[in-house]
Amino acid sequence: MSGAALTPRKYNGFVIPLLDAGQLNAAAAPLMGVLLFLLSTLIRPSRLGEQYTFPGTLMIAGLAVAYALYFRRTTISVPRLMLAAAISFYWLYLMVYSMLAGNADGSPVKSLALISLTAFAAAILTSSARIANAFLKSIIYTCAALSLSSIITMALLYAGVGFERLHIFDIRISGPNAVFYGQFGQVLFPFTICYDRVGIGGAGIPRIAHWFREVGITQAFFAWAALAAFFSDTKYRKAAIILILVGTVLTLSTLAPFNVAFCLLVMFLGRSGQIGRKLLLLLVVGTVLGLGLYFLFLAVSDTYLGLGQKLASASFSDRQRGVQDGLAFLLAHPFGAGFYNSTSAINLVAALGELGLPGALGFVGVLAYAIWGFPRPWARAAMLTPVLTTMLFSEPLLDAGYFYLLLFCALPPPSLRSRAEPVKTAPFGPES
Repeated sequence: MSGAALTPRKYNGFVIPLLDAGQLNAAAAPLMGVLLFLLSTLIRPSRLGEQYTFPGTLMIAGLAVAYALYFRRTTISVPRLMLAAAISFYWLYLMVYSMLAGNADGSPVKSLALISLTAFAAAILTSSARIANAFLKSIIYTCAALSLSSIITMALLYAGVGFERLHIFDIRISGPNAVFYGQFGQVLFPFTICYDRVGIGGAGIPRIAHWFREVGITQAFFAWAALAAFFSDTKYRKAAIILILVGTVLTLSTLAPFNVAFCLLVMFLGRSGQIGRKLLLLLVVGTVLGLGLYFLFLAVSDTYLGLGQKLASASFSDRQRGVQDGLAFLLAHPFGAGFYNSTSAINLVAALGELGLPGALGFVGVLAYAIWGFPRPWARAAMLTPVLTTMLFSEPLLDAGYFYLLLFCALPPPSLRSRAEPVKTAPFGPES
């Protein structure tokens, strides 16, 4: 590629000029996109994020500053800046109300600072189509590669190769939640990061979390990546989608089969063709698969995998109790207790007792703008559905910086593969 500078593009005629320093190297923007992804593995909800969220966030902010300094005539789109401002004002409200309600440990202040830095850095960096595309592809290809690794690991385990023989090294972490989430992840050949092991048929089968702290989180963001691959029309798209969906199931998370089924539904209906016939076929196939999955889960009696046993496990009872306590507190106190002011916020429904109605409506407003304030809103909504489902019923991701980073993740136009040129078919103009 030539070293000529990129031509800055406008969002419906509105741009915010930043610094004008240095000549643009056409290869630097994709490298920054890859670096942004690598740094995102250091913030929550990653396993390393339990220890490195603060330096990881600072490095992401530093990358945005470096981009502004290095790239000639850098611009930031107004909608992205507005989204970053909306996220920051939302967390400012949560912080102020939480402190007024009696929070004394400083957690709301820390979250406000870290999430605001992440949001504004993402707004700056993803205003470049090249950086946004490189970031998106880095997520997709990494998820596909790690899924392939998990397939190889599982095949070797079923072939009789012992767990200890596949073990390469451990990734150790520290921090306030290290004991709860596990102080290390076991890396198996070729590069499969395990959360723990469960016994099925006398064999120790790993629950694969990859770089996230729990398998329930992994399956949500892998399902997001599969849909991102479907909508973005990346190279080797079909192979990536298949690998990621298989890798999602291999996390052995209870929600994984349902989110994979949702992904297949979106992909099935998202293709052109006769929708009526597809819906009829989908109904039949969905019924068969649904019954099959139901009996499969009943047949597997393991505490982690069996759906019947899951209902009797501490994992389910903790969430059930959290939801009941959160909703009961919300009914009694509509403004909530303030975020971080209780220990029952094990998922977003349970957190309603802390957020209150204003906090819940504020989050809905941020999501609505993140989806419908940009081109291709239905694709964005579909991509976020597995993550939001997991947030609502399973995992506490409201204060996870990686979630907000993905809200800025640009989808290339349908006809765009490796080029960064916009096409003027999006309802709000080209996204650059």
